[in-house]
Parts: sequence; C-alpha cells; structure tokens
Amino acid sequence: MPTVSQTNDIDDQYLTLLDDMNALRLENPDSRPIAANVRYFGTSSTAVLLVKAMEVKTMYYPVLTSSQTSREDRYYARNRPEMWMQASWERSVGEIRHGRSFLFPAQDLLPGLVDNYFAQVNIFLPLFHRPTFESALFDGLHLRDEGFASIVLVVCAIGARWSEDPRVYTQGDGLSSHSRGWFWYNQAQDQRLGYLSLPSLYDLQFHTVR
Repeated sequence: MPTVSQTNDIDDQYLTLLDDMNALRLENPDSRPIAANVRYFGTSSTAVLLVKAMEVKTMYYPVLTSSQTSREDRYYARNRPEMWMQASWERSVGEIRHGRSFLFPAQDLLPGLVDNYFAQVNIFLPLFHRPTFESALFDGLHLRDEGFASIVLVVCAIGARWSEDPRVYTQGDGLSSHSRGWFWYNQAQDQRLGYLSLPSLYDLQFHTVR
C-alpha cells in the first residue's frame, strides 16, 4: 500500500501533467492570442538537451560564458595552445631562408630573358610591376633575398622559351627546346623549404608565376 506521502507525490505529478496537457492546442497558432501560444518540451526534447549543454559549458568553461570576459578572451579561450602556438623547433624551419647561393644567368643574358618574360607573359598576366621589378634586380636584391631570387629564376626560366641563346638549354639534352630554362626553374623549386614560415609578397608571386 502506498503511503500518504507517495500518494501526494503521485497527485502532484498528475496535476502537473494535466496542466501541461491543457496547454496543448490543435488550432492554428496564428489565430490564438499570444498568451496561449505555449509549447510543451519533454525531458527528451532538443530544448532540454540544449539547456543541459549550456549548464555543462558554464561549469567547465566559465571564461566562455562570463559576462565579465572580453570577446577576444573568449575567442582565445577556445583555442588549444598546442595547436595554435608555434614551437621553437617549428620556427627553425622558416629560418633557413638566407645564405643559399643560386646560379643566375650571365649578366649579358639576364636582361634579355627578363625582357622576354615581360613582353610575352606579363602583358597577359600582369603579376609584376616592371619598373619596380627591374629596379630591385638592378639593385641586386636577388643576391640578398631568396624570396626575390626565386622569382628572378622563374622569370628567367619562362623568358628562356623565347630565347635562341645556346646558354638557355640544359646541357646533355641535345639542345632540346623543352629544356630551355629548366636549370633555373629547377633551382627555384628547391628554394621553398618550410610551409610553416610566414609568407611574403614574393612567396605569393612565386607560387603564381611558377
């Protein structure tokens, strides 16, 4: 036999369920007054699951839910440090950028190859500003900056396609037209070592022109 306390609990549950059932309506919600526009959400509904999820988030990640936390702090609080912070051994990959030596075309050949590129390619794909490019080349930037050096090598390799100078051919291939400029192009491909290093304008231009 149920006790008086158990009977009262059952009665309370019944009355609560009865109130919830009375809130249900079958008519069009647009035809009802605002006060009667009530929906019932059971314990297995998505709304209850969302409430529980928000409670757990507040419990374990208070910095994300506190009104005193700035928007920037909430953003960085979501990031895992091991995924977003660059380790010292990763930074060393991008440091191997200076000190390499390249073999460029001879001084009497290089201007002609650059001119071929701007006359035949850059006129259709205006990737470089010619005065700026030639000024940097005249200043010897390709001898100091490996990013610009890789661009010069690729520009010379492409410009070699319209050159009949025997020095543009790769030795050992019988002066094959397909080998023109390959020696310089191949050097540029080996230049980029680290994908973790910060890209520069020269890097973006290099990946476009090659």
